[in-house]
Amino acid sequence: MSTPSTPTPSTLDEHCHCKKPPRPPSKCWPGDNLDGYTEIYPESPLLHAYYDSEIFDIRGVPSPKIIRVSDPFDVRFRIELRGPAWECMAGDWVFDVRFDEQGGPADFKLSSRLDPGVLTKKGWRGCDTTCIELRYTVPANKIEESVYELTSTFRLYCCERPGPIVGFEPLEEFQWYA
Repeated sequence: MSTPSTPTPSTLDEHCHCKKPPRPPSKCWPGDNLDGYTEIYPESPLLHAYYDSEIFDIRGVPSPKIIRVSDPFDVRFRIELRGPAWECMAGDWVFDVRFDEQGGPADFKLSSRLDPGVLTKKGWRGCDTTCIELRYTVPANKIEESVYELTSTFRLYCCERPGPIVGFEPLEEFQWYA
C-alpha cells in the first residue's frame, strides 16, 4: 500500500494551496508560461483557456516593478484557447488591471483612466484564431505616485453581455514615483 505523496511548494498553487494542474506548453507563444487563472462555466472538455498578462516599463528603467509617473508603460494580455468548441464561438474579450493602493484609499481599474474600449479585443471569432493578444501603451501621468497591488482580469462578452468565461492573474506589487 502506498501513501499519498505530500505536495511540495513547487507543486502547490500559492493562491488556493491546492495542487497545480500541469500546464501544456504554449502553441501560440512557444517557450512562454501562461500562468494566470481561468474558469469556464459550465466546465467542458471541449474548452480550455490559458491566460497571461504583463506590465512592461518601456523606458528601460532597470527595475521592472518601479515605473516613473511621467513614463508611459505597456500592458499585455494573452489568452490561448484549446479545444474544438472555440472554433464555433465569437465575442469581445474585455481586459483590465485592478490597482489596489497599499495602505491607501486610491483603488481603481485601469480602464477607468483610459479611453473606452482600448482594453477590448472586439469582434473575435474562434474560427479565425484561438490566440488572443492585446498590447496597449498606457500614456504617461495616468497613475499617481504610490505602491499598488495589481491584478489583471478578462471576461468574454457575447452579444454585449458578460459570458461565463473569466480569468485573472496576480501581478504583485508595482511602484509609481514622480
